[in-house]
Amino acid sequence: MGKVLVNLAVVFGGGALGAVSRYLLGFWITQRTRARLPLGTLAVNLLGTLIIGILTRDAMVLGQRTLLFADMGFVGAFTTFSSLSYETLMLLEQGLYLEAFLNPAVSVLLGLFGVSVGMLIGAAV
Repeated sequence: MGKVLVNLAVVFGGGALGAVSRYLLGFWITQRTRARLPLGTLAVNLLGTLIIGILTRDAMVLGQRTLLFADMGFVGAFTTFSSLSYETLMLLEQGLYLEAFLNPAVSVLLGLFGVSVGMLIGAAV
């Protein structure tokens, strides 16, 4: 039971940092752009895919607790599918159909690219 509690604390710590980082970066980007697409969420999710790619490439070297902190905790709280879904629905309700189509499409395509680049970076390090 002690190991489980330590793992929960590790995930909690990473999650707290990820959530706060997500808010700060998303807010900072949103305040500096006037785009119809929710660029704050897009940037956060793409950075998260890059981090996931790097982490998964080095998963065996990093160890379980580091992965729990960084992957499950930090990146899990940092990235957000729910915000992507909500913002896409809001675009639809505003009649911004092209943007509503582009928001998830660009997120997924660039996300795949981000994971791939992250894995390349992880392999080079």
